[in-house]
This record gives sequence, structure tokens and C-alpha cells, in this order.
Amino acid sequence: AFAQKDFDLANKYQIGSSPTLLLNNKQVVSEFDFGGRIPNAMKELVCCSSKEKGTYCSQDLSKTEVATAYSVTGESTNQGSGNAANCN
Repeated sequence: AFAQKDFDLANKYQIGSSPTLLLNNKQVVSEFDFGGRIPNAMKELVCCSSKEKGTYCSQDLSKTEVATAYSVTGESTNQGSGNAANCN
């Protein structure tokens, strides 16, 4: 019951991983499309889509993929594709 609404939405939109973006209630963008486990890529995605840029947009965040499971450091052991969001 705690997260049932979230589970129902994930099933409705066929979302199987986090983070996943849902645009206009229909287009699912996988984390693998924008470097979703890289803090700097997530920041760029938010900053590029904002009309007014926050002060955090000029700060450089980690470009290291974070762990998808519990770990001591938070860094991933997965070497991933290296995709990252950027403003174009």
C-alpha cells in the first residue's frame, strides 16, 4: 500500500528502471538515453530544460556513474556507455 500508486504508474507506462523520464504521459526516456546515473548529466537535463537557470547550473557535479545498489562509496562498478545529457 505504501508505494502502490508508484507501482501502478510504473506498470501503466511500462517503466522498469529508475530514473526514467515520462514526457507528456506517453514518451518514456530511459536512464541509458541521457546518462541518468551520472549526477552531472541529471543536472544538465534539469538546467537545459529550465527557462531560468538556477545557481547550481554553473556548478560541476560528479561525472562518475553512481551505484545502482547499496555500496560503500556510491560509485558504480559498471563502466556503462558514458552517455550524458548536454544542452544542444
